[in-house]
Amino acid sequence: MTTDMELKGKGYKSYQPTPLTPYQASKQSYTLRQIGVNVEPVIGMNPGNNLPIITVGFRFQRTRLEIVEPKIERSNKRFDDTIIGGFVSIMFMF
Repeated sequence: MTTDMELKGKGYKSYQPTPLTPYQASKQSYTLRQIGVNVEPVIGMNPGNNLPIITVGFRFQRTRLEIVEPKIERSNKRFDDTIIGGFVSIMFMF
């Protein structure tokens, strides 16, 4: 998977009422590595007699994005993201 990301530093510029002049930040290039795990156990039932199929599940997802290049002076070059949730689905068959 590839993507283009644009990261900006702590540079701020105030905008004049008219005309608007956006902040022009310099672009830098980063090599990123992303790893993760996704677990979604689901249980369902089909009661029959033209009734809908019902499923109930749980989701756990954890991803880590790491800056590989350039070598930056930062103690933690990783960004972690965790998603936890539950879901219910109802499927009608015709």
